[in-house]
Amino acid sequence: MTKPLFTALQAATQPDPYPFYTELLQGPLLPYDTASGCYLASRVAVISGVLQHPAARVRPVGQPVPAALQGHRCGEVFAALLRMTDGPRQQQLKAILQRQLAAITPAQLTELCQAVLHEAIGSVRPDTIQLNQLIYQTPVRVMAQLLGMQPAAARLAATAIADFVRCLPAQADAADVSAADAAVLQLQELIQNCLQDATSWSAALSDEFGTTVAQVAAANLLGLLSQSYEATAGLIANSLICCYQQPDLAPKDQRQALLFVREVSRFDPPVQNTRRFLAEDAVIAGQHLPAGATILLLLAAAGRDPQHWTAPDQFRPYDRPGHSAVATDLSFSLGAHQCPGRQLAEQIAAQVLLVVWPHFRDLRQGAELRWHYQPSVNGRLAWFHFDKGAH
Repeated sequence: MTKPLFTALQAATQPDPYPFYTELLQGPLLPYDTASGCYLASRVAVISGVLQHPAARVRPVGQPVPAALQGHRCGEVFAALLRMTDGPRQQQLKAILQRQLAAITPAQLTELCQAVLHEAIGSVRPDTIQLNQLIYQTPVRVMAQLLGMQPAAARLAATAIADFVRCLPAQADAADVSAADAAVLQLQELIQNCLQDATSWSAALSDEFGTTVAQVAAANLLGLLSQSYEATAGLIANSLICCYQQPDLAPKDQRQALLFVREVSRFDPPVQNTRRFLAEDAVIAGQHLPAGATILLLLAAAGRDPQHWTAPDQFRPYDRPGHSAVATDLSFSLGAHQCPGRQLAEQIAAQVLLVVWPHFRDLRQGAELRWHYQPSVNGRLAWFHFDKGAH
């Protein structure tokens, strides 16, 4: 393999990491990467096996919370997140969460998305819309209102969640943790207001969770907001980039928009990798791996696996085999930690894309749309700006 200019943990933020992933797909099944200290899994079959392996955990044994977050409010939230825990209780509570999310109808979602977008866009000219704010705050505001928040409270939540997610990267410093702690206080107050409304979606979820795990319910409501801020917004941003690069393929209706964002989640996913930690010795892809080993699952590489996809490097939103069904790729994980909000995220992204893209499709005649990717080891989160002198 050609020596890359970046490591596996730097790939997500590169302008084009896909040649790097392609080389990994052509190499050994589970090579050890000294730069990251991880075994690298890039193929669909290997990643699927790891995600469903009983020895693979979502957190290192003995470290349920990152050291930097221990003793902090944000650490308490982290410890209660279902996506950061394993075991029977996690599966029981996740099933409740999934059932409640499934009760949200497409009509509800469409109405909320349109209301939030109408307020955000208004009648301003396309080149004056605050695109980044629109992309990153709209999914949070929609989710917050689904939880039961009023529009003004949802706007506060969208601002606060941006501070909370600062504590999640491994490189978070003391200032990030402090900002996250302050955000947790504000978000907990907003969520408690929802829980006190017996008619709200949040109250229904909390009732099903039960009084003994009320704090877990509240933490996972906050978790839904944080996932909306990063993963859903990243899907919107990457979908907008694909529209900009191939405008002839831009969706024209809701059905096409759903197919489009599903193909984006394979072709250029917002979550490029995740990790699993072995709690005991295991044999994976024919290799004996020791307890304590870390496996970096390159979900974005799996989306280009030629053993699983036909013409994987082609962006084919409307004739991609299998995309008429949900969960055909690994970008939303698999097994115990498969994202229960996948359909919700795709529906929000599709709605936002349909409304936002027409406002920006004429930018080639004026200011050019440019972007870079925000610092992250696993997220491909585009940040946009306009270059008025590029045409």
